[in-house]
Amino acid sequence: MIRKFKKKKIILVVCMMAGLIAISGAAYLSISANTVGTGDPVVTLSYLKEVFLKDVINIVNNTVDQRLMNSDQTSPGYSVVEVKAGNSIVADAEGTELILRSGIAIIVAPLKNQGLTNMTTGTDAVADEKVIKNNLYIIPRADGRGFKATADMNVMVRGVYKIIRE
Repeated sequence: MIRKFKKKKIILVVCMMAGLIAISGAAYLSISANTVGTGDPVVTLSYLKEVFLKDVINIVNNTVDQRLMNSDQTSPGYSVVEVKAGNSIVADAEGTELILRSGIAIIVAPLKNQGLTNMTTGTDAVADEKVIKNNLYIIPRADGRGFKATADMNVMVRGVYKIIRE
């Protein structure tokens, strides 16, 4: 009787395994019948135009915006650069020239006793000092010195600079 019980138990386990394999196989066939085949492409031209292309364009635009935001910009002659309040314009090369045309700004420098040379007055302008409009400032080192806008400002720039957005 114990042998019959073990035999029935083994047969039951084998039947359950066979049933499980059959159900798994049927599920697999059902799933693969509904997936892409050679006659039914998933990617259609309308999908590429309406969805994929728009996503790619957005990714490219965001990447370009990020790189422009963090890249150096060079101005061979004077260029007028608009800087929003809270942002800074800093030199990325020695000898960059800045002239505040409108707005309000302060001098930024890595140390409090450092700053820019005000060529108009012939004095040194140190960190946190208010920038005087229409004065020519020369940046002696490319170590983060420049102007920080306390209100939107327009700056004439000659040289290599970058905008630091905050």
